[in-house]
Amino acid sequence: MTPSEIGSAIHAFLSEVCPACSNKKVRLADPFCPMCMELLPADLLEGVTDRDTYLECFGPAMEHLRRWEDRGT
Repeated sequence: MTPSEIGSAIHAFLSEVCPACSNKKVRLADPFCPMCMELLPADLLEGVTDRDTYLECFGPAMEHLRRWEDRGT
């Protein structure tokens, strides 16, 4: 991961809004809003909700959610 990617992941973790869709997160410590978390496959969901793997899984989770969003447009 690049320093920029790490910074983005940390900023998203500390934000009150979902980094993928800008909806409000339920808890500050949640990686994404409930709607976006439901769109993640089990392996990515597990990765972004585990503190030990959050940083390495954040980028792939965002890519997955962007692809999902692109289907709707």
